Formats: sequence, structure tokens, C-alpha cells
Amino acid sequence: MRTKGGLCDAFCSLCEHMPLYVNSERSITLDSIMDACRRLKRTVDLKLIALHHIDAVADNSGCELGRALDRLASFANEIDTAIIVTSAMEQGRARIDGRRPLLLHLKNSDTVCQYADTVLIAHRPGLYDEKTDPNETELILAKHLWLSPCTFNLKLKPEYSKFTDQ
Repeated sequence: MRTKGGLCDAFCSLCEHMPLYVNSERSITLDSIMDACRRLKRTVDLKLIALHHIDAVADNSGCELGRALDRLASFANEIDTAIIVTSAMEQGRARIDGRRPLLLHLKNSDTVCQYADTVLIAHRPGLYDEKTDPNETELILAKHLWLSPCTFNLKLKPEYSKFTDQ
């Protein structure tokens, strides 16, 4: 089993060697995402899919979040490609009492946790506490199939849009 530092290194190495395709269409649907990904899989051997705000994609597709995540899980198996989705935090619940965010602070946390193999929460305490460096970041491994919950302490390098070990 790899150490948590090894996991971060492996992920960063993978991302550095991949071409990036971005679709910023606001009303994108699951069907259009899956069609584009099938084309990319055939033409450039797609290795990773990242979807921002899965809640909005589900809404645009006219289905509930659980159904959207179920379709994505089947699709990931169909094309043998990993899928990363982002979800928002519940408004006003995270950080109200000065604690780090937890799984229960995720919007639709029950549904997300049911379908996700891994849940990572990016937390920047400096955005809430003036005494803390605003670039200090905690990447919280909140759920994983084989690892216990843990935290990676990182530093945001905004000039490079990159995180480094602290």
C-alpha cells in the first residue's frame, strides 16, 4: 500500500502528463458529456474525467443527483476511465463553529458518499481566519476504500495554480 505522500505524488505525476480538454458550457448535460468523452476515449485515449458541480449537471440533465451519479458510475466502467466530480458545501454549515469541514457538510452528502469511492475536501482555513496564511490548504481525505481518513497539509502557489507540500 502506498503512503499518503505517495498517492499525492502519483496523482500529480499523472496530471502533469495528460492533455486537457475543457468544456465550459453552462447548461451541459450528462448525455453531452458522455458523448464527448466517448469521442475523446477513441481519439486520445482519455484517462480521467473531471466534472465541476455535479449538482448542476444533474439538474441540467433533468434527473436527481443519485441517478446522475449512478449513470456516471456505469459510464466509468463502460469506458474504463476514472471520473472525479466536485460538489458544493452546504451554505452556512461549514466553518460556523471554527471546525474543519466534515462529510456531513457536503451538499447532498448522503447521496455523494453512497456513490463515491473517495471523498476529498479542500479546506483553506486562511479564508476564515485572518491569523492563518490564506494559501495554507488542507486536503482532507474524508472517505477512501482502503485508507483511513487523514489530512494532507499543502500550500497554494496561486501564481502557478498549483499546490505543494508544506
